[in-house]
Amino acid sequence: MEQLYNFLLLYHLLAFVLFPLDSIAAIYGVLFLFLAGSGAGLPVPEEVTLFVGGYLAHTGATHLFSTIYVSTLGLLAADVIGYHIGKYAGDWVYHTVLKHSPYLVSLIAKAQKQFEKHGEKMVIYTRPLMGIRGAVPIFAGHFGLNFKRFMMYDILVSVPWAILLISISYYLGTGIDLITETREIKHIMYAVIALALISYSGIQFIKKQRAKIANGNGNG
Repeated sequence: MEQLYNFLLLYHLLAFVLFPLDSIAAIYGVLFLFLAGSGAGLPVPEEVTLFVGGYLAHTGATHLFSTIYVSTLGLLAADVIGYHIGKYAGDWVYHTVLKHSPYLVSLIAKAQKQFEKHGEKMVIYTRPLMGIRGAVPIFAGHFGLNFKRFMMYDILVSVPWAILLISISYYLGTGIDLITETREIKHIMYAVIALALISYSGIQFIKKQRAKIANGNGNG
């Protein structure tokens, strides 16, 4: 339930960031950067950006086929970034960042096990799996998977993935207009989103503090 809440929150936040942009080129640029940035650790699920891209095309703010094209390039760019992070900085990332989080260590261990079992096909199998798919390009680079083979499988799955999610949002018209007319009460919704983000951050901070206290008591 919490993951669904976070997903919807990010979906609406990204949509409201994009709607004020008057230039269609700027919208495409932001969509691309959000998708490509996920390969460098930007905490915005690609599903959110793809759904927003489809919705923007649905409203006429962008063109459907151009949105699919730009989004696919963004997905591929994210995985290329992840691949090279794994190739050139995989050990550093693990020892300085990942190993300090039990959740991430567990997640990566699962991804590594599946990667060793399925090899480059993991690029296809894990595309719908939020979290795990982000580790796959890093493992591909770290374990020395042939880059051309990696990109071949990545293209095979990224194109239909972008088409599917963007088309769902485009043809069903789902998303923001089911909740509010964004252009009319946009500023009110900005305040609501800001309040939601502050509340969410506060809750996460309290949870972390409680966890630290619990760990301290356990060690004592």
